[in-house]
Amino acid sequence: MLPNNIEIFGIDISNEMLEKARKKTNNVVLLNMDAESLKFENEKFDFVILNLILSVVENPQKALLEATRVLSPSGTILVLDKFLDENKKPNILRKALNMITSIFGTDINRRFDEILRSTPLNINHQESSVLNGNYKIIVLEKSTLQAL
Repeated sequence: MLPNNIEIFGIDISNEMLEKARKKTNNVVLLNMDAESLKFENEKFDFVILNLILSVVENPQKALLEATRVLSPSGTILVLDKFLDENKKPNILRKALNMITSIFGTDINRRFDEILRSTPLNINHQESSVLNGNYKIIVLEKSTLQAL
């Protein structure tokens, strides 16, 4: 569904995941790279998608700052991930479930407002989606002060 005249990069720290991706696409440049330390130049991309990334990386704020660094001044970041609502505390069931999901490398008790803090980003749009609203769709842009 994407136009053919754009350049698309996909990154993952796992070669196994990159191999799975190679079987599903032929017009994407796939690179082994750490989301917390991207090897791209500043302001390279107009659009960055972080799909189920911020719940699995060790330092989600560092990954978001790296995405911001490689984003053009008028670019957009789309975050698709599961987050705990900022005004909710994890109940005992969610805490127990997080102990299980953490074994597989995902933290379901992260709060996006804490990750976003101290970044030069503004939320342009945010909505709750599947998984009882725990899966969030968030559109970010650089602060107009940052972009100047």
